[in-house]
Amino acid sequence: MAKSTSNGINLEEIHKSCGEIFSTELLESPNGRSLACGIWDAMIGDDGSNDNCIGENFNQLIQTLKSGWFEGYIPNGGTRIQFYTYTYIFWLYLFLERIEVILNEIDPERSYAPINDFYRKLNTMNEIRLWANFIKHPKNFIFVHWPDFTFVGQVIRKNANTKIINTAYLKNHYSNEKQNKPDELDNNDDVVVQFPKLVVITKGFCDDLTSFINFICDNKMLRDKLRIKSNRKN
Repeated sequence: MAKSTSNGINLEEIHKSCGEIFSTELLESPNGRSLACGIWDAMIGDDGSNDNCIGENFNQLIQTLKSGWFEGYIPNGGTRIQFYTYTYIFWLYLFLERIEVILNEIDPERSYAPINDFYRKLNTMNEIRLWANFIKHPKNFIFVHWPDFTFVGQVIRKNANTKIINTAYLKNHYSNEKQNKPDELDNNDDVVVQFPKLVVITKGFCDDLTSFINFICDNKMLRDKLRIKSNRKN
């Protein structure tokens, strides 16, 4: 049975590094506003009597992850890689779900080329979506015996029969329900789940979220349409 080594996997260090990237990339200052407040600024314009909930909600989610996850929780020696990564992936996935709500509100049929072009460029967000799909809808992974969990870059002991579940594997089996089920996982006791490096995921996530914020702030047509449902007088 393939097993990953524990050498080099320090969840506390990973957690700290991801938190530093998250705060540096998404906050205007260490304890200041998040970049999502730029949506609020752009949506209310010069009308100080208005309030905007899109900017508010994204800002609240960023601040919640900063204070509740990165500052309010520290993984220890008893924290399992699976628990930590599943939890973090789900928190990041919440952002993509909300981005999709906004894009569907602007363009329900997804017939507007700039919307589709923008969505396709969210490479890390879409990788997060794949892992969230795998976590929520495991398909045949539920029939695996004692799978091992590790990260890309860590050494694993494997043989010719070892099945590696990584991002490439998910693209082939967990992108949508129409894909063939991974029957090779049935009753299998030689499976390794190889998560992507969370530091890389965190940086890419911040880049994608910043792109979304700029996409809204820089496009008057999108802002005008969104104001109908998200702006109100204080």
